[in-house]
Amino acid sequence: PQLGYQAAVLKDGLPQVYPPYLNYLRPDSEASQSPQYSFESLPQKICLICGDEASGCHYGVLTCGSCKVFFKRAMEGQHNYLCAGRNDCIVDKIRRKNCPACRLRKCCQAGMVL
Repeated sequence: PQLGYQAAVLKDGLPQVYPPYLNYLRPDSEASQSPQYSFESLPQKICLICGDEASGCHYGVLTCGSCKVFFKRAMEGQHNYLCAGRNDCIVDKIRRKNCPACRLRKCCQAGMVL
């Protein structure tokens, strides 16, 4: 399911998810015609998948370069990722490579689409 979350800022040290920035963000950080809002104007740029520093809006979601490339390869490849746990693994900057199944699930839940 696509939830449409596309940006996060830090509040009390935790990422806070906001609704889609459809009016002023397009894929790969291209700012739209509206000068009042842009990727650069966000106070903190946090990847919604792993919490690392985001590099832009990729495939519809604010992500880091690592999660951008992971998602593209996972969707274009013939991968059949399976979680060795209970499909609730922690996906953060340090552990994002531990479970590709949970990482891909998190990408899709955040609304990433090719």
